[in-house]
Amino acid sequence: MKNVKHHLFLPDRSKLTASRFAILILTVSLLAFFSGCASLENMYEDLFMPGSDEKSAQSLAYDGMDKFNSGDYKKAIEDFSKIRDWYPYSKFAILAELKIADAQYKLENYEEAIFSYEDFERLHPKNEATPYVVYQIGMCYFDQIDTPDRDQSFSYKSLESFRRLAKAYPNNPYADRARVNMKECLKALASHEFYVGHFYFKSREFEAALVRFKTVLDDYPDIGVHRETLEYYSLSESGLVRQKAEKAKRKAEEAAEKAEKEAEEAEEAAEEAAEKAEKEAREAKKAAKKAEKEAEEAAEKAEKDKAGKES
Repeated sequence: MKNVKHHLFLPDRSKLTASRFAILILTVSLLAFFSGCASLENMYEDLFMPGSDEKSAQSLAYDGMDKFNSGDYKKAIEDFSKIRDWYPYSKFAILAELKIADAQYKLENYEEAIFSYEDFERLHPKNEATPYVVYQIGMCYFDQIDTPDRDQSFSYKSLESFRRLAKAYPNNPYADRARVNMKECLKALASHEFYVGHFYFKSREFEAALVRFKTVLDDYPDIGVHRETLEYYSLSESGLVRQKAEKAKRKAEEAAEKAEKEAEEAEEAAEEAAEKAEKEAREAKKAAKKAEKEAEEAAEKAEKDKAGKES
């Protein structure tokens, strides 16, 4: 969330006054008199040198927060990463882990931010910042939601995160914010379904359009597109009825044309068969006459031959 302030303890740099500093120096010197120079050096480093884990981590935390608040998120990540890597057991380590994720979110490096937030939740499941972390995971997806004509994977993932937050921490202020954003996620999903349904409607794919419009009516009834969806659902139903009637009519016409064509082909085949039979009959009759003539000529010749022999 853009305007979240973390009330984590960072000691005031001005607390160590000059008088207290002098007393500490005197104390260290007296102790060194009895314990040796090596002890003095170690004690001095522990109290005042940046080699002290807490003081070094604290200094990096101050620097990181200054850079974060001034909008220099990349430099802030560098400081917080040093705390996380160099002083993992410091009380500032948890702050560093969280602010790394916040800085990545501010830089719109959403994939890295999601990984950091999820890692924080995994490592610190009972931390008081967990509701905020879950909310921010949802926001990383929420900020990437695209127009209705695009894929809505981010809408689904954002909605899933917000629902998880609202279920686990129903009375947390971040759950209230999540519920507001959930409506926007649902609106994006409904708008996408309507957009796809309208595309099918314009393409006269009425059956596919009805599926999409029914999804809007069943799954997103109170999102603000109910009336328009009902109108297009009705138009799609009417269009589908007309389309089916036209299809049935075309099929009947095609069947009639096919039957007519088959009848014409059968008639033509019958005519061809009749002509062929008639032709064959004529040829057979002609062959019979020829055979009869040849028989008569043969008979006449036989009689002539017989008469010639008798004479």
